[in-house]
Amino acid sequence: MLEGILAGRIEPGHRAESRTLAFLFADLRGSTAFTEKAKPEDAMALLNRFHDVAVAAVHRHDGFLDNIRGDGVMAVFGAPQPQAEPAAAAFRAAEDLLRGIDHLNAQRAKRGEPPLEVGVGLAAGEGVVGHVGSAERFNFTAVGDAANVAARLQDEAKRLGYRAVLTGAVRAHAGAARLEALGELPLRGHDPVEAWGWRGPDPGNA
Repeated sequence: MLEGILAGRIEPGHRAESRTLAFLFADLRGSTAFTEKAKPEDAMALLNRFHDVAVAAVHRHDGFLDNIRGDGVMAVFGAPQPQAEPAAAAFRAAEDLLRGIDHLNAQRAKRGEPPLEVGVGLAAGEGVVGHVGSAERFNFTAVGDAANVAARLQDEAKRLGYRAVLTGAVRAHAGAARLEALGELPLRGHDPVEAWGWRGPDPGNA
């Protein structure tokens, strides 16, 4: 966050601002089982390879990494700087992320290593950006219902066997990507949402 403040992209303080935002949640599947059996240094190396791919994809499309946890990321598009089409940027970032995982898996296959599997949730809508915390310690973040939806769609992607699940608001910016209509998808702790499943980018269109 300090880099953003110094560069003038983020203003310090607690002022909040309403924006149209898109959210991307991505999770490395099966990492818990792997880390239980692997050496700590091997587990760390695997997680870092995943994050190398995810971070590069998000930054390539001007996304903001709100949260990096052990085996997952949360990214926001449309903040700190507004974007004309944050949903389109989020989808393209997801596309690049999945292509990056495919490339990484091709390398792993040559070494006889099992492929990595990633689940992605994408949603877009109105939200608020600003600083959350106390006067002594705070973080720049984005808050909105679309963030909750994207997090739950990430879980649904795993349950339903898709590499990504996205809302209709994001689907409108998916171009020629082949998506599968899932109808009104029930979500844990949330009203059902119109959702679309995606098995990932076509290898022939890399």
